[in-house]
Amino acid sequence: SFGFTLIELLISMSIMALLFGIGVARYLGFNQSQTIKQAAQKLKSDLRSAANKAITGEKNGCGTLDGYRVSFTSGEYVTSAACSGATFIAVNTVNLPTGVTFNPLPSSVFFKVLGQGVDLGALSSLTITLSGFSKTEIITVNTSGEIQ
Repeated sequence: SFGFTLIELLISMSIMALLFGIGVARYLGFNQSQTIKQAAQKLKSDLRSAANKAITGEKNGCGTLDGYRVSFTSGEYVTSAACSGATFIAVNTVNLPTGVTFNPLPSSVFFKVLGQGVDLGALSSLTITLSGFSKTEIITVNTSGEIQ
């Protein structure tokens, strides 16, 4: 009498299915966590790029450059060159990944030319919160241009 009984086969298959289900759930959680972290890293990189373009005076089609603005909507953000006369030329538009939003919606960030700092309106620092999948990532920009 060699082999396995039906009960032994059912128990081993149940254990394998349980382990597989746990593995899939952990993978999905990890994937969602990475999605929001990557969105935050991309936003930090784009903020730093806008600051660098303002510091170096990269005109991007402007006659006279006033700076670079990063403005936010619920599902995207736009980097624009700010030209004299309140004219804005969109340089880069980035859509957030599905399921990731700004919460609450931040005001815009304006990087002034030639290292003159950042205009945040009446704020001394701006906190940008990316939310999604029950996770959050926080980015802070202060008036000296420091991005954390």
